[in-house]
Amino acid sequence: MTCRLSLRAFSLLALTCLVLGACGQPKDTQSEVDKARVELANGNPGIARIHLDHALAAGVPRREVSLDFAEAALGEGDFAGARNWLEGEDFPAGAAAERHLLLGRIEMAEGNLAAAARAFDSSYEADPANSELWVEIGRLRYRRGEQVQASQAVERALELDPENGGALRFRGQLIRDAQGLRSGVRFLRNAVERQPGDVPLRVELAATLGDAGEAAEALRVLRGGDGSAVGTAQGLFIQAVIAARGGNFRLARDLLGRSNLVERRVPSAQILSAIIDLQEENYASAVRALDRIYGGGQADNRRVRDLLAHALSRSGGEQELVSRFAETAAGNGGSAYLRTLVGRAYEALG
Repeated sequence: MTCRLSLRAFSLLALTCLVLGACGQPKDTQSEVDKARVELANGNPGIARIHLDHALAAGVPRREVSLDFAEAALGEGDFAGARNWLEGEDFPAGAAAERHLLLGRIEMAEGNLAAAARAFDSSYEADPANSELWVEIGRLRYRRGEQVQASQAVERALELDPENGGALRFRGQLIRDAQGLRSGVRFLRNAVERQPGDVPLRVELAATLGDAGEAAEALRVLRGGDGSAVGTAQGLFIQAVIAARGGNFRLARDLLGRSNLVERRVPSAQILSAIIDLQEENYASAVRALDRIYGGGQADNRRVRDLLAHALSRSGGEQELVSRFAETAAGNGGSAYLRTLVGRAYEALG
């Protein structure tokens, strides 16, 4: 039961992307840089990186694609690589706002919220009317627990650009969190109807539908438009979650592997991988994976803690279970399930 409840609780990590005029160009007339920017907008940083490498090989100056390389590295979770592209490069004129915006996104991804705020301040000084910046400011405020201020920031972003896909996605996420999944679905569905070609927006709607228990509709949305949402990393992850919820763990493992999100150390993907291990009775593998997640900044995540405790109980790790979680189980922060697991571990140890 614990694993099934955890699967229902999954929600998708939103991906911030740029809205690009190049999206409307026919593919056969696009340069490698244009193709890379389309892939970045669609949430495919790995494919974007291939196009950018081709652009460099064709003689495009590094300074012209340094920000694109940084965004691709950030999308793949390579924060050090992203920083390298943003530091020491000779950037084109007018690139300061985007450079500081990307630096702020890196800091926020690494949990350095104060540093992220400083970077966003620098980006604001360079371009205060950048709707993408206001989306990131909203996300930062939300991370700091400032929900009202986060809503104000995303409203500002939509005032500057009513068709900003990132702002519409974040607004949908805020509505989903505050008013429930059904309200989030309604808002995101309207947004997708307005912008059917926005792949990340379509993926966000599919994720919300999946969390609302509408798996068939989620798959239909993913396959809609030009069909490209199905093959994105987040699209594959949604399909993996749906397969796991349906009990098809072999398919879920295959889809998850194709997404490469576990290799990129995306926590939600790592948790799903561990849950699949638990269902397939690969308890030792699940313990290792969950221990890495728990020790990697998820120590306050009750779901991860309970899953780790469950994996330890199934793998014969009762002594470690008691040593690590008995005090938590006895306090106010322990769930009823954790208390049950610790109690059973004590019984097993005599």
